[in-house]
Amino acid sequence: MEKYKIASLVIITVTALLAISAVALYGYPTMTKGADNGNSSFSTPIPTIVQSKFEDTGGTRPLTAGERLEEQYQIDRGSYNIYLDKFYETFGSLPKIPDNFGTTVYLIYTGRKTDFNTLTKDYYLQPEFFPLFVKNGLKFYETYDPRYVGTYGWGTYPSEQWLQASAGAKGYIQFFFKTGWGIETWQGMNLKAVPTCNWIKATIQNPIFLTPPTYPVFCTEKNCGEDWARLITLDFEISENAKIGDECNIGVTTVAPPNALSQQWLDKYQTLYVAASASLVGVGTPFSGHIKVVE
Repeated sequence: MEKYKIASLVIITVTALLAISAVALYGYPTMTKGADNGNSSFSTPIPTIVQSKFEDTGGTRPLTAGERLEEQYQIDRGSYNIYLDKFYETFGSLPKIPDNFGTTVYLIYTGRKTDFNTLTKDYYLQPEFFPLFVKNGLKFYETYDPRYVGTYGWGTYPSEQWLQASAGAKGYIQFFFKTGWGIETWQGMNLKAVPTCNWIKATIQNPIFLTPPTYPVFCTEKNCGEDWARLITLDFEISENAKIGDECNIGVTTVAPPNALSQQWLDKYQTLYVAASASLVGVGTPFSGHIKVVE
């Protein structure tokens, strides 16, 4: 596990498991939560040593650790079974893929990179940034099937974080919020932080926003005016009266946006707009931060 300090706060990211949570509705009236949207929990994979041929040596040798990471986590869209014209339509507005994309994704996946503020949109606007896209999300773009066109859906990554902090500490937790795979609607979001204790105050920066479709294209600010994925910051403050050993969970849930703003979005997008809230499918808490008070 990795530690770093924010003021008097110590954040511990557990490396054994990162998960992505989500909720989605595909077609009518079938509702799907988790698996079909590529957002179930998963264990950290262990890269295996592979043999590769190198032109300069004319022979074979095991890949180095860095080379294994690039090979396993780098984007290989050339292997996708998507017609050329549809391929450019789907991915055409995404930013250029960073050279160190594979290594960066692996370090986040295993909990070793937690400074999300250092990431640019070039990373998290790539659908492959999120676990299980190739396994569970790619199918929505390779073959059109109305049963899999999403009415609404969203998710977070990671879905949970564990922290240790002293009484009186101020800090923040960050996670990525994304539209689900194969979603063709615009969704009005309003995120709310709900602590399970009375010794923590928690608020979300810029909690109200409009999240755009990911089908038939991955929307970005460039082509739609909004990005399909974004970084969310949750600020919190622990009371001076908190006792060592106290534990608290900060859940993040979705509630309906303000009526006036939601009406504006409805007028603009008509049948392609939905006001997202937990009541749609009982999603509960897409993200949870667990905090324990230490000395």
